[in-house]
Formats: sequence, structure tokens, C-alpha cells
Amino acid sequence: MMTALKTVSGTTYLDANATEPLHPCAKEAALEGMMLSGNPSSVHAEGREARRFLEDARSRMAAGFGRISGTCVFTSGATEADAMAVHAFGQGRRIFVGATEHDAILKAAPGAEILPVNGDGIVDVEHLRARP
Repeated sequence: MMTALKTVSGTTYLDANATEPLHPCAKEAALEGMMLSGNPSSVHAEGREARRFLEDARSRMAAGFGRISGTCVFTSGATEADAMAVHAFGQGRRIFVGATEHDAILKAAPGAEILPVNGDGIVDVEHLRARP
């Protein structure tokens, strides 16, 4: 989430989500994880250590959101997470997507019905009510 406006070449830059600096706690945890050499899927000592680190991180993240540890899934980024969410929750359902939705969602839901938005970028509810 953007925490402050950034000015780039005299313009106000509002899309800072991917470029915001890491929170110091997140940076510390990431660096600690990068120091591990084991594969969390391996059974040797280094792998078991990496698995413990991963599962501890999963448990702490899930607890922070009031969820059970096994329900927390880490992805490589937002595009993968978007695709996973659309595929997991869109199975057998009709999918509606606002016209201003991120391209990652549009690509993950190729058959989705695109809904028009108003001047504020909000889905046109009257259009939604009028459709069959």
C-alpha cells in the first residue's frame, strides 16, 4: 500500500506498491531466510531447518490475520496470487471483473464479464442490476 506521495520528474507518482521500501521487520526476516541454504522440501538437516523457518513464518503471518497456519500460502508475487485466487474461488462460477481491474486478474479470468465503471472507477451498479 502506498504510504506517501512520490514526485518523479515533477509529476505525482501514485503507483508505489511495487517500489515501496520494505518494512524493517520484513527486510530482517527476508535476509534471515536468504541466509539459509536448505531446500524446505528436503529431508537433510539444512532442509529441515529451512522448513522450520518457512513454517514459523507461515504461522506468524496466519496468526497476524487471525487464520490457521495451514491456510496461509506464500506466492512469488501478486500476479501469481491473483491467478491462484481466481482459479481457486472462480471454479464453476461466473466471474465479473471491473473494467479498471489489473491485467493480472483479466489474464487469470479470460471468460470474465467486464463491468463498466463510473468516473470514479467504481463498478456501475445500475449496469450490473440491468444485466440478465
